[in-house]
Amino acid sequence: MTEDNKAVVARICQRLDGLPLPIELAAAGLRVLSAQQILLRLSDRYRPLSIANRGTPARQQSLRLCIDWSHELCTAREREVWRKVSVFTGGFELDGAEALCAGEFGPNELLEVLAALVNKSILIPEQTHGVIRYRLLETVRDYGRDRLRESGEYSTLQRRHRDWFEQLTVRAHTEWLSPRQAEWTTRLERELPNLRDAMTYCLADPIHAPVGLQIANALRRFWISRGLLSEGRQWLRRALTSQVEQPTRSQVTALCTEGMLAALQGEGTDPFALVAKARKYAAGMADPILEQLVTRTEGQLALSSGDAALAVTHFEKVLDACRASEDLDTHLEVLLGLGVACGRCGDRARAMTCFEEILAITEPLGETVHQAQALAALGSTVSCTDPVQATQLLTRGLQLSRSLNSPSTATSCLYTCAWIAATEHRTEHAAVLMGAIEKLGEPTGAKRLNRYNINAGQESSLARLRLVLGERAFSKAVQQGRGLSLRQAVAYALGESTAAGDPPRSGPNKDLTPRERQVADLVAQGLTNRVIADKLVISQRTAQGHVEHILAKLGFVSRAQIAAWVAPNAGER
Repeated sequence: MTEDNKAVVARICQRLDGLPLPIELAAAGLRVLSAQQILLRLSDRYRPLSIANRGTPARQQSLRLCIDWSHELCTAREREVWRKVSVFTGGFELDGAEALCAGEFGPNELLEVLAALVNKSILIPEQTHGVIRYRLLETVRDYGRDRLRESGEYSTLQRRHRDWFEQLTVRAHTEWLSPRQAEWTTRLERELPNLRDAMTYCLADPIHAPVGLQIANALRRFWISRGLLSEGRQWLRRALTSQVEQPTRSQVTALCTEGMLAALQGEGTDPFALVAKARKYAAGMADPILEQLVTRTEGQLALSSGDAALAVTHFEKVLDACRASEDLDTHLEVLLGLGVACGRCGDRARAMTCFEEILAITEPLGETVHQAQALAALGSTVSCTDPVQATQLLTRGLQLSRSLNSPSTATSCLYTCAWIAATEHRTEHAAVLMGAIEKLGEPTGAKRLNRYNINAGQESSLARLRLVLGERAFSKAVQQGRGLSLRQAVAYALGESTAAGDPPRSGPNKDLTPRERQVADLVAQGLTNRVIADKLVISQRTAQGHVEHILAKLGFVSRAQIAAWVAPNAGER
């Protein structure tokens, strides 16, 4: 191991899933190939990994023979399940496996087979959020997929996989306003690799494209809650372009959702063009529900563009209809938008009435997303007149945001917390929170980080922090805040006993955004900018820009240096 080859060696070990035998085989290959040549040949992870040694059992002379040997040791049922579950990406849970194998196994038989595959180290069980999730090493999964293709079942299993995740997103959408809301958001986050695969499968064929659009639409609340605005927009845009362009309910919903996500990101006139198209489609369909959807979205766009009075007009048009309907989620969204718009117009009393109505509806339901948003907005509303009450409201809002892992609501709460700290002359505390807010807002791409704030004077007050603290102290505090995760930032704001207030660890990683860390991991896997762009659903030019930013921030000049840096830092991230 040397400074010159350690990055490549680390990448080889990562590419081989850390398995001892293939690493040993790769090392034996150094007699005739360089480490870099071995890494390049691992696009087919079986091809270069073989040695000829008369004293070595055949199964230990190549990775392919080793996995063939393991496969032969499995029963026919175990091999069948191995093949089928290889269609999953990023792991799966028992209900997913049951959906893929529906009607083919007796009661408890599938669970017994999964247990056997765990015992034979084919599946790796991992407990997360109170459930067991199963994972295949990439090497083992690729082998299973090869066998699945050989069996002629691959297309059938892809469709079953797609159908299962369509059902999952529909259930999440239906049960969103319930005590299971936090559970659903974490489940969808765990399943993101599979959801991406399912949508990719749908959008590759016009016949299946409407299902892809349905999945993207059903994930609307998830995109916003998790701050995945760019990814949500990209999937919606791809889904829309894959359809036969015609006025349908799904098309109108997708146009409105993409327009709202674009508005949250502060995108020029693009959101208005999208919603104007939705308005045109809805007008030709004479559907009052779609009319309400478009009008509500127009209110959100007006609010995002700074025209609070126009936003009030739009929201008022649909408020009575929403109250009369059974669509409680829409009712809550309209109340929230109307409350924020009224507050920014100076009608704080009406704003508070709207937010309090949201809390009265959501608390008995056990709903958390709208409740946290209302607490953030209500805390901002009363912060000028009653900072003690505001702090109590924001504390509840931050606790809910933390349980939801929702950066968008957390940043709004933190923003008002920073302002209260500044008015109480806790300027360093306020500056740390400002740094945390900046960092949390980067992955979302949102232009406005204080979406639910009413107090227009907060921005100018916080801008004076630099003058009060001085450049050096201000920069140090902001940098400390930028080193905090969402949970650490919330703990710091709440004054909990935690290491969150400690200065961020040394090293360049503190400057990388979550997206840049994701790109760095893919660079370390040896992927080109084009492949990275395909995996992350971004343009190749954007992928190239991310790589250039990573090189500049880390002070590196080559992709190999990024790979060397990723390996020892992977555990810390």
